[in-house]
Formats: sequence, structure tokens, C-alpha cells
Amino acid sequence: MPRRSRRTREEIIYEILMTLSITRGSCISHIMQKTRLNYYQAKNYLSKLMEKRYVKEENGVYTLLDRGKQFISRYEALKVVNRI
Repeated sequence: MPRRSRRTREEIIYEILMTLSITRGSCISHIMQKTRLNYYQAKNYLSKLMEKRYVKEENGVYTLLDRGKQFISRYEALKVVNRI
């Protein structure tokens, strides 16, 4: 069985944002479980995503903002182009 290569930052960000888009908001433990990140990794990514205004946090619940939705759309478009 071939070994899976490491995920890029963009892939991890995409997984976090997709988790938030599917659930319409999640706590950090749910994000950690779905993206297979530890607490410190998840906190670091979420902090950067909040700085860039891709997500917001209220009362421990992270939600997706419009810029995050745009990232998802653009990332998926790039994945399609790369398959060609």
C-alpha cells in the first residue's frame, strides 16, 4: 500500500473550511477530529484564518465567513484545473 504524502497548508485550510461549511459552525474539538489535527495545530490554523477573516469565533464556536467560502470555491477550481 503506497504511503500517503503529507498534506499541504492549503489542503489543511481547505479541510478546516469545508468542515465549517458542512456543519455551519463547529467547536475546536470537532474541527480537530475531522481534520486530524492536534489542539495546538488546530488553534494555530484557526488563529491565522481569523486574522485573514476567513472564519470567526463566538463563544467557542467557529463559523465560516464569505472570504472562507471564496477560498473553498477557488481551491476547488484549482483542483479541477490540475486534473486536466
